[in-house]
Amino acid sequence: MLTSPVSIAEFLLQNKAPESGTDSPSYGRGAAMVDLDGDGLLDLIAANDFMVTHFYRQLPDHSFVNAVEAWGIPEAQAKDHTWGVLAADFDNDGDDDVYFLNLGYPGHKNRLLRNDIETTGTFTDVTQSSGDAIMIPRNFGGTTLDYNNDGLLDIFLTGPKPSLHNFLLRNDGNLSFSDVSEQAGFTKPDNYRHVSAGDYNNDGCVDLAVGVFHGSNYLYRNNCDGTFTDVATEAGISRAKDQNFGFVFEDFDNDGWMDLWAPKYYWQGADRGQSGELYRNNGDSTFSNVTATSGLTGQSDMGHSTGDVNGDGYPDIYIGTGHPSYRANDLLLLVEPDGKGGFTTTDVSVISGITSGGETRCHGMAFGDYDQDGRIDIWVNNGGPPTDDGEETGNMVQIQESFLWNGSENDYNWIAVQLRGTKSNRTAVGARIVAITGSGREIHRMVRVGHGFANTDSHIQHFGLGKETSVKQLVINWPAGSSQIILNPAINQVIRVKEETGLQK
Repeated sequence: MLTSPVSIAEFLLQNKAPESGTDSPSYGRGAAMVDLDGDGLLDLIAANDFMVTHFYRQLPDHSFVNAVEAWGIPEAQAKDHTWGVLAADFDNDGDDDVYFLNLGYPGHKNRLLRNDIETTGTFTDVTQSSGDAIMIPRNFGGTTLDYNNDGLLDIFLTGPKPSLHNFLLRNDGNLSFSDVSEQAGFTKPDNYRHVSAGDYNNDGCVDLAVGVFHGSNYLYRNNCDGTFTDVATEAGISRAKDQNFGFVFEDFDNDGWMDLWAPKYYWQGADRGQSGELYRNNGDSTFSNVTATSGLTGQSDMGHSTGDVNGDGYPDIYIGTGHPSYRANDLLLLVEPDGKGGFTTTDVSVISGITSGGETRCHGMAFGDYDQDGRIDIWVNNGGPPTDDGEETGNMVQIQESFLWNGSENDYNWIAVQLRGTKSNRTAVGARIVAITGSGREIHRMVRVGHGFANTDSHIQHFGLGKETSVKQLVINWPAGSSQIILNPAINQVIRVKEETGLQK
């Protein structure tokens, strides 16, 4: 196993939710950490099944106030059974709109809120005017992508029952969407769970990986002509076992090829011995299963996501237990290349401090540097349905407060990049960035919205540099096809880049 430039002992996590005002009780689902009001501070969203969705506006002292009323969040949204949250600039006007996935009871359709904070101080519910496509009910997972590279951000949704197929919603501009699922090739029903977007074959067209709860996962290759083809068998990943709760693209070894992680929802009896699966991208449109030597364990991987928690440049794995009937400790796994073509995971849940919050029923988590100190923080949305049968009986046993894990100070270096698309979509979803350090090491990141349990991480891409002291180049590959190179950027700061025009203050 390779040694991380930064040890976890230098990067303990402390729960700042109580003192920051973000520990409201929840039947939590997906989470978001984005700047909603344009003040340069990351705000928080906690999607909430059975209760009002929380919107927290960050103040300059890094405390938060609940902005549901101030931002005009419609009462209807407060009553929706919301499972996922996709926050992105769907109309390319410079601020993040919010799309909610409402899996709950029949009639609770998905909802789109336009961000009008700059003009009216509030959000506006534009669900009805955006077309029937966005109101498709009972979606489990969701992500965003510009599948046709037209500069408009599209939406992909998964169907959670054998009677439902996946959905691709094309953005036609002006917050109007069309269902193009059939034309794109998404017609097969299955028991789908969560989805991830990433360009696994590096052809410039974003692909999709979808977890299936009872059966093999799907790898949808974007054919760059508006259609997708499931290539899971050819890619060598069709043997994935049951109980998949997602399928996550992540470049775990920073070689420029996106690998795959399949979180598994095993929780009872002999099933607990079954682990999740890791697949290394071979760079030739195939993957190798490297699970056997990875150290992955089996538990109820319902909440799941990835991010560089310890700042060594390698993405790590956060697992939320999330079972409807019991609580358990979350897991934080450091992931490193093993030097033999595989990966090693190290369980640092206890020594990192995340178990100090006690056992959880965690679902969503969002990654970002909310206090602007150069260290990744994690917004964790805890809680679950009040009853196993899904009826609103008033049973409050499953309510739980959220966690805001804050990284402690250390002496490692970092650089962060905030992109603004012009020809590409404004949020720059699908853009790929490579930081090349002074020693020649490469660290790869991709801008994504809709990650893990339908979460939205900060759009600012964070590069942990460990003990590296310089970055020679930042290479940015935009979805529209152009590339930009930033030479010798200063480290330990956020670099803002506008497509084709260079650095921005």
